[in-house]
Amino acid sequence: MISFKSKYSWSIEEICKNVGFSRQTFEAHWRNHKWFPKPYFKSGNLVLYRGTKIEEFVEKIEKHGGV
Repeated sequence: MISFKSKYSWSIEEICKNVGFSRQTFEAHWRNHKWFPKPYFKSGNLVLYRGTKIEEFVEKIEKHGGV
């Protein structure tokens, strides 16, 4: 898995590919998690998240022992 900080913005598809999740797993375990960052851009089917915010979320999850 490459660091989410390496890119400014990430789509849901890119996040799933980077962590090796299916879209269903992402929806079930990450997207609705209370710590998951809010998107900074939404337009139609495109939703983008900031890489630094996703990285902070991953670090917080790892620190507290998983989702």
